[in-house]
This record gives sequence, structure tokens and C-alpha cells, in this order.
Amino acid sequence: MSADGATVYAVALGWPDSDVLTVRAPAAAAVAGTTKMRMLGIPKGGELSFQKNGHGDLEIKFPSMSFVRKECGPGCDWGYVVAMTGLQMTDDQIVPNVVVVNDN
Repeated sequence: MSADGATVYAVALGWPDSDVLTVRAPAAAAVAGTTKMRMLGIPKGGELSFQKNGHGDLEIKFPSMSFVRKECGPGCDWGYVVAMTGLQMTDDQIVPNVVVVNDN
């Protein structure tokens, strides 16, 4: 989480199956129209779409791997960070500083 608490980061330690990263926390705090998700290191087109699945988890749609390699270069083959802003947290929600996911 950023120092001001406005951004939560999800770290993927590999490219997710079907280009969709599933994140359990902070799914309840994500609100369509308010929450923004952005892949760090991608100057253009880093904005990501998301939805909640039937289990209440977030499914974050990644761009194609060829697009990421074109925009970011070969150094982007090992890990990926999604910055989530505009989460609407309640006082009883506990969100870790960094959500680490390996969806492969």
C-alpha cells in the first residue's frame, strides 16, 4: 500500500492463465466506475479492466503479452505489478500492503 493509503499493489510472479489475474483481497473494496487498475511499466494502455467473479474475487484482465513486451521491453518477462486506486475501504477491511499472486 502506498504511504498515503490511496494505492494497493498486486504483484503477479508470472503471466496469468488466459490473461486474467484473480485477486482475492481487496475485492470487496473495488467499485466499478471509481476503482482504477493500471499495470506499472506500461506507458500507454496500462489501464486494466476488472470484474468480480461469482466467488467475490477480482478478475483483472491483462493486455496481450505481445503488447506488454512491445511497450515495456524484454525486462517485463518476470513479474507484473497492478496499482489499484479508488478502492472504497470500510473500517473493518484489512488489506495487506502488497498482494502477491502466482496464478500460473
